[in-house]
Amino acid sequence: MIVAPPRFIVPVYRFNQSTLTSPCVLGNMCAICHIHAPCAAGALCGDCRRLLPHVCQRATPAPPAFHITRRAALPLIWNLLAHFVLDNTALQLNYPGLENLRDQSSHVAESIILAYVAGVLAARNAVNFGWSAPPSAVTRYCPIPTKYPFV
Repeated sequence: MIVAPPRFIVPVYRFNQSTLTSPCVLGNMCAICHIHAPCAAGALCGDCRRLLPHVCQRATPAPPAFHITRRAALPLIWNLLAHFVLDNTALQLNYPGLENLRDQSSHVAESIILAYVAGVLAARNAVNFGWSAPPSAVTRYCPIPTKYPFV
């Protein structure tokens, strides 16, 4: 397995995922967060009325949802599916759809649907249960069908 060097790996954040975390959320606010605390309650200051965001002094980057290579990241930027965040060191997606990260149940492609119709047990489990059913439930609710039920 070839592992890309860290400089070619780009962190990616989902559409509604926060890119920064701060200990000020839990209390003991820094000076900037203390000034903007009434803004969260509705009493906006001048900068907040002009939609100028404030940045916490103690904010650190949040863990990203996943990482991709720079070669895969560039088409996302060119097709306007993502934009740069965190001083142009990471990407944030511009659409709320979920990415296919784990298994076949995350993304039901045409091949999985054809395998489901053909009666492949793995495809049936992926579609029906998302790979999370115990074996007894699989055998009870998803028996192996005949190969050609119409004969």
